Amino acid sequence: MSDQTDQRGSQLPPPRKVPIVEFRHMDDNGTYTSARFVLTADGIVTVGPTENAIKAAEQTVAGGVPGPKGTYVKLDAGIAFLRLLAPNFRGSRFWATQVVEMDEEEAMTAFPKPPRW
Repeated sequence: MSDQTDQRGSQLPPPRKVPIVEFRHMDDNGTYTSARFVLTADGIVTVGPTENAIKAAEQTVAGGVPGPKGTYVKLDAGIAFLRLLAPNFRGSRFWATQVVEMDEEEAMTAFPKPPRW
């Protein structure tokens, strides 16, 4: 693997890693990522393959997710919110992944669109 450099040959900083959680769903054609929650320096951003997918994900968590001692934790809680998605969304056909790190640029832009969408 080579180091990344700019046009002048100066070494670029490594890509910034950010925590992410994905909503995934399964149907007869396979498993798909329907939305991704990305924790950036400015807070959590929702990205997805379509505007409707983003809207659906945001509406799903609009009221927050159940947290400790009967509380609801909202998007503005950052990493605490992300960590609560997997335990609260764990169905056989729709679930949230555990928190993982991803390069920020990839997290915000790389989103394969299923051919049927």
